[in-house]
Amino acid sequence: MTRLHPGDSHAPEKAEITVAAAWAPAARDWAAPSHPRPALIWRPEPVMIPANPILPSRIRWRGRDLDVLGATGPERVAGEWWLEDDAWRTGLRDYWVVDTGEGLRLWLYYAHGADLSAGWFCQGSFG
Repeated sequence: MTRLHPGDSHAPEKAEITVAAAWAPAARDWAAPSHPRPALIWRPEPVMIPANPILPSRIRWRGRDLDVLGATGPERVAGEWWLEDDAWRTGLRDYWVVDTGEGLRLWLYYAHGADLSAGWFCQGSFG
């Protein structure tokens, strides 16, 4: 059995660490995030829209066309420059909470490009 403990990172995928429940006490020092975090976080998936930092009114994700009703953001997150991490080879990320006409609330980010090209990705869902 395992439990989650807060991670020491601004990177969303490293916000918590998994520890053995038998050997670690319950974490009591969770800091509230400065911005909303989705209930589900997954590996970034490409969103099919132009590689432009302005969010359009329509996006294509998982083969579906979705209307953007509203968006909150951006929240800029930088990778840990002192670590070599393939997941952050696209550079700085600007995260947005995006509400769609289809009832989805998604967590999208625009990667500004570094070793890899710039573009939009979906990394989570708020419900």
